[in-house]
Amino acid sequence: LDLETTSLDTENCKILEVGVARFTNKEIIDMNSWLVYQDQSYLTDEVKKISKFKVDMVVEHGYQEDAVIKRLNKVLECVDYVVAYNGRSYDKQVYLNTCKRLGIQSVDRLWVDPLQDIDFGPDIFGRKLVHVAAEHGFVNPFPHRALFDVVTMLKIYFNYDEDVVISNAKAPTVKIYAINLPFARKDEAKTRGYKWDADKKVWYLEMRNLGNNVSKECNECGFSTKVVTNENN
Repeated sequence: LDLETTSLDTENCKILEVGVARFTNKEIIDMNSWLVYQDQSYLTDEVKKISKFKVDMVVEHGYQEDAVIKRLNKVLECVDYVVAYNGRSYDKQVYLNTCKRLGIQSVDRLWVDPLQDIDFGPDIFGRKLVHVAAEHGFVNPFPHRALFDVVTMLKIYFNYDEDVVISNAKAPTVKIYAINLPFARKDEAKTRGYKWDADKKVWYLEMRNLGNNVSKECNECGFSTKVVTNENN
């Protein structure tokens, strides 16, 4: 699953495009992609600037938002779990908040996030999907279009042991906060995969608590850290 939206604000953003594919035994069964109608007022200059496709298309060609969510739910009802890149902290929250706003019952499934649940090993340095794809030997020709991102993600996902990844996805999640990190070290934090929490004004890294990986990160990062169990497992 992949969602393209108007912003990174998971509570207030609007969905512009949905891409979803079902698979079994590392073979894709079917694929669907829907543009989501949004009023022109949501398509600000900033949205048009950050989007990687002509978002004006949603006005003329988009389906009604509630119809798309209902279609998506019919797909989710037929699967064992959902795979979404950076999905638990973003796509899942957007989906749940959209369902709540529309008064539609969400479908409860395990969410698997390759960004957190796959151990890419020391040879994969990137963390953005386009970089991870390149480091797996191929290029996504249309990044940030929902269905292409889904297929790109699955091509990566199929390289790894599904049972191990699902087991990782069921492990508890923590956030490691870099306390009082100097501005001069922000690039260092970004390189290690830390993200900026604008509300709390702090850099953080979300990861699965597997073995000693959390303590290892705290020891190796060189930052003053605080570890908090994430409620959005």
